[in-house]
Amino acid sequence: MSAPSFQYLDAASLVAAAGGDPWQADEEIQSGDPGEISGLADAFRQAGGHLKYADDQFNAAKRQFEASWDREDTVEHPINDDAEVQKVSAALGGQPAALTQIAVALQQIAAALATAQRDSAVTIRDLNADLLDIDDEIGEAMDEMPFRASELIVEAQQVAKTALDQVNSTRGAYVLELQSGEASLMETGYVPAAIDGSDGTPGDTPQEAAAEYDRSGQRAKDEETVANARRLHPHGHLHWSLDEIAADRRLDDYTSVTDPVNGAERYGDAAEQEEAARLAGSRLADFNMVHSVGPVPRDTVLGGDMRDRARGRLLLQRQLQDAQLPWSPRPMSADDATRKINAMEVQDRAAALTKLHEVLENGCGLSPEAAQAMVEGISRGVMPQEYLDAADGVSKVFGAGEGAVNKFAEVLPRGAGGSPLGAFTDADIQALGKLGQRLGTVGSVVTLGVGAYDVLVNDKSLLEVGAKAGGSAAGIWLGIKGGGLVGGAIAGPPGAFFGALLVGTAGGFVGDDVAEKALAWMKN
Repeated sequence: MSAPSFQYLDAASLVAAAGGDPWQADEEIQSGDPGEISGLADAFRQAGGHLKYADDQFNAAKRQFEASWDREDTVEHPINDDAEVQKVSAALGGQPAALTQIAVALQQIAAALATAQRDSAVTIRDLNADLLDIDDEIGEAMDEMPFRASELIVEAQQVAKTALDQVNSTRGAYVLELQSGEASLMETGYVPAAIDGSDGTPGDTPQEAAAEYDRSGQRAKDEETVANARRLHPHGHLHWSLDEIAADRRLDDYTSVTDPVNGAERYGDAAEQEEAARLAGSRLADFNMVHSVGPVPRDTVLGGDMRDRARGRLLLQRQLQDAQLPWSPRPMSADDATRKINAMEVQDRAAALTKLHEVLENGCGLSPEAAQAMVEGISRGVMPQEYLDAADGVSKVFGAGEGAVNKFAEVLPRGAGGSPLGAFTDADIQALGKLGQRLGTVGSVVTLGVGAYDVLVNDKSLLEVGAKAGGSAAGIWLGIKGGGLVGGAIAGPPGAFFGALLVGTAGGFVGDDVAEKALAWMKN
């Protein structure tokens, strides 16, 4: 989806101010074809037969794919499913378990890509709609309030930057899922080169990583470094510096990609050469990423961004090859070390998401379905607005709940009496007070979390977040006072509780709305 035509705004200026092009980033994601990958997955599934556990995984991924994918195939180089399956079946000896594992991993990749395309498309549609609205506002302000027009341009730039960050986050999360899926495929002995034209990551093949390494001038620098090292220390790496060793290893990786027959590992089998080229390409891609400039997607699961990830992988690669880790005391080959790193990343991400699900369900009391939805959103780099709206609503309910419990405790009968609720001791009242405090604390934590997310991720101003929080708190306080008073007069303690809870919650939303309108009025 391209940028719309504007009357006053300029797409190129918005891209410059945002630090990147959100429309181009979306186009890269949309260039993939999950339908082709899903079709290949179906072919492998038919070849492998039906294994119960794998079937459950496959069907879950298929449902996610079908829920997200709503377009015809658009890839320029469609996959020859039959030929691919026959080639791999012959190489693997027709092992049903391996073929089924390939089908599951491919279907999960297809589902992840379809979901990323859907999320990115929604972001761009919202971006275009917001910018067109701002463009109209600029036209209205040109004659009456020229200073307002410049403010609207700044607002448009911020909207474009937020969209770029969101698309990059979606793309980054998908790339990590893709790499996890490819690592799973390579465990079976299948090198997934067939999906390179369909996976929505242009410029990500081993050959392209090697070409970037060469084009940057780094290969020439590494050749000079290694030549000098060999001249000064002709009897091996013993006296070479870390930089000289790293340069030599990068040149080996370049050879493995561009001339697999003469690659560093000297694999004789064509399938092994193909796998070695892919592993070497991933190491060069990590090096290219570390030395790239500009914003890069963040990892919403393990933290940091793609540049941090690449830097960590290169460090771990060297430590594994040189036996510098207590838990890995023997030197590894370059390819074995990369396989180990890939497997560790898959395990770490899965463990982090599983732990998050447990905390949300068991620690926070979310239903399994709600916890799963939150985990899936975070793993995709997306926190849907409805989640934030729901959390915001929960904070108001808990905030009002504190006042409702306190109001209930205020009007409860003490000692012996004729109340149908019976008599309450001072200890009972104190216990209710503690319950109210806990409700208030939960509400405050949720409010703080939503506000922090809005400031850090949605790029809202502290003034806007603070004003809305203040308006909400004032509305809750007034609602508790009024609702508790009226409810208590009508139905005693139960009426005071429900009146304070209901009117206090409603007051929170009203106060929120009033604060938002006041901010809009001040801006205008």
